[in-house]
Amino acid sequence: MRQAIISAVLVGALIGTGCATPDVHEPSQTAILHPDEEDNLGGTFLESSDIRTIAQQMSSAILSTPEVAGSTDVARIALAPVRNNTRFLIDQDIFLTRLRIELNRVSQGRVRFFMQDNAQGVRSEILQEQEETGWEDTADEIASYLLANMPTRTALEPARVAIGPIANINITGMNAHSFLAMVRASVGEQAQGSAVFVTSQTSQRVREAMTEGKPLADLGVDFVLCGEFLAEGIQVAEGEREVELTIKQQREFLGPTYSKENTDEETLTFQERQNPNVTKRFNCQLVSAANETVVCERMVSLEKKIRSGIGRADYILTGQISALSKATAGATRSDYVIVSYQMVDPSTNEVLWEDAYESKRASRVGTVYR
Repeated sequence: MRQAIISAVLVGALIGTGCATPDVHEPSQTAILHPDEEDNLGGTFLESSDIRTIAQQMSSAILSTPEVAGSTDVARIALAPVRNNTRFLIDQDIFLTRLRIELNRVSQGRVRFFMQDNAQGVRSEILQEQEETGWEDTADEIASYLLANMPTRTALEPARVAIGPIANINITGMNAHSFLAMVRASVGEQAQGSAVFVTSQTSQRVREAMTEGKPLADLGVDFVLCGEFLAEGIQVAEGEREVELTIKQQREFLGPTYSKENTDEETLTFQERQNPNVTKRFNCQLVSAANETVVCERMVSLEKKIRSGIGRADYILTGQISALSKATAGATRSDYVIVSYQMVDPSTNEVLWEDAYESKRASRVGTVYR
């Protein structure tokens, strides 16, 4: 019985020693290390010094390629994600980030990269506001064109103009009536008494007559100003004809906040939805009330589709991380890691340059971690 008690105590002591935790009273310490300095924490994967070395070696190799070194123009490079094929959970973006920083540092402006992730929301807001500041100039352009191409009249009174129907006022995510009011105001300023707009009540009667197919000659107006807002990309091509997007496609394209006006699937009213990122234009027509023909029209661009810019890329820079990992039945592990990069011509899909960095490390795992 005495021997059994002693054996139990020894086993408990051994287990307690093997699973010992750090002293809770030991103060925390932080050592400041250089990125190239070893931290002595073990592990068989790449260290920070490897990542820095990779960036230095690869940036030098890229700048020495004939496509970059022999070009008189700036080489524009788009980044494709690095693929991680290893057993390690890592931030693979760190490799391209460090390489991009090194290339920007030493290339002296010979290469340019595209911002593909961060700041895209702010960039969109800036570009949209810049477009909106130009709407007044666009309204002046339309007004000048309409007045210059308005048919001459023998009557001494100014031409009476009504505001006709405006198509697709909600399709572009902008206030169509406000924009047309800018056009109307610009026409009034530039006409110098040669043209005036009728009241909103008269314009309403004109719109009703046009909707019902009634003649316009007896409504007391000379011309009708009509318009249509166009959003390129709302329709998609199927074969040789264009078809309307399905309800599901419209929801995916225009956002989830829309209301269905009735049971007719072709009739949708989009309210307070996200502004679709497409090129938006306004087509303005001046219609003669006498013969109901379009006497002149003008199409202008209001907003351009915000593009990432990578369509101008000369090359694609990508890579992958691969590893050959081995482990014994005991505590020894080994990893051979290769980090490869490729520079690809996007038009031909040819690999113009490729290089790799190799590393191999072996480690022994402590007993407590087995």
